[in-house]
Amino acid sequence: MMETQLSEQAKPQARQARQDDGAERSLTFIIYSPFPNYSGGRENWLYNVLRRLDEQGYAISVYSCDSNRPLFHDLTELKNVRLVRVATLQRRDRLFAVLRKATLDMALWLDAFLFVRGTYRDLSKSWQGERIIAMNPLVDVLPALWLKRRREGVWVACSVRMRAAWGLSRLSPWARPFFKWLERWSLLKSDTVLANGYDTQDALQIRGVTSTVIPNGVDWERFADAHSEVPDTLPLRKIRQAGKAIVMMVGTLWWGKGTDDLLRAAKLMAEADQTDFHIVFVGKGRLDRYRQKAQKLGLEGRVSFAGEQKQVPAFLRLADVSVNLSGGLGMGMAAIESMAAGKAIVAWDSPIYRQLIRDGHSGVLVEQGNTKALARELQRLIEDPARREALGQAAQAEAKAYDWPAVTLRLVETLQGKKRR
Repeated sequence: MMETQLSEQAKPQARQARQDDGAERSLTFIIYSPFPNYSGGRENWLYNVLRRLDEQGYAISVYSCDSNRPLFHDLTELKNVRLVRVATLQRRDRLFAVLRKATLDMALWLDAFLFVRGTYRDLSKSWQGERIIAMNPLVDVLPALWLKRRREGVWVACSVRMRAAWGLSRLSPWARPFFKWLERWSLLKSDTVLANGYDTQDALQIRGVTSTVIPNGVDWERFADAHSEVPDTLPLRKIRQAGKAIVMMVGTLWWGKGTDDLLRAAKLMAEADQTDFHIVFVGKGRLDRYRQKAQKLGLEGRVSFAGEQKQVPAFLRLADVSVNLSGGLGMGMAAIESMAAGKAIVAWDSPIYRQLIRDGHSGVLVEQGNTKALARELQRLIEDPARREALGQAAQAEAKAYDWPAVTLRLVETLQGKKRR
């Protein structure tokens, strides 16, 4: 166990905040992830919420996995945050990935046990009555529920942002029924459940779990800024000068995010002799694998991979069309960011995007999995700048409802209301 203090000034301020405000102004977050070294949906959500809570003077503890990854999120300016690193196998990131694959998930289960045990040991010593928010069922919530069982006054909220049982049994489906049972049990034992979208809320309701929607958010002003710096890491300016429309996908390179679907649509567009487009992928993942796939599909010169980027608003500024094809749960953060950037969006006609996008008004929804329809709608938007502009303006206006201060206020009001009950 290692406690990381974010600045020399932060330690006395955090302790003073705890003494002055007590439990009602204290929050603990538990995230089974190498945060803040890692960037993902729930990590980005946590980072942005922490910033707003810190501004409001909350005393915050964050439990996460220790990691040798380079830092992604900069928390040095946060004055009231205590970051506790729990020692697990994820300290050696690449080795852990190999071990997980070689042991068919059993290394992951051992790692999860180490995290739960280490987090609970520290919680049981340092807990001062604050509310606990677990960032996922199963691993994240278990130490909080153990503490709740042993002490009076412990109040636990559990956030649902993915299919947790699937994540723990990706290589061992035979164990999935047990994890599904444990997931539902942990949610029913929590004091409240936070869903990241109305589709997630509906899925939970089917399982007998009541939840409150706390959506993903966006730094609206930052993404809406038309004067953000344009990146030099890709020849985007040359592509623009050549008169090609830039079609952009932001997110991890993975079939579950629709990377393969967009590549197949691009192939169809190329076969139709459409030469006025260029696809740009912005996100982490197996770049070499997807570069090879693009080459096999004959898309050399039509596709670029930017990798993981911190300056996503700058990249989106040069996009003509944003593509969002996730197959997960919740209000897609990449879609909200594209909306805030004022971009015309093409997305699957699925519960994920129907709760965000009004078809034909703030974006275009396409039958899920229909790559022919996807290619057709992309080409139509490429050929119609006026329609792109109208869709982007409507999307940008609607995205303002998801500005991070509004999302954080909704979280605080939910926690305060549940606590009073």
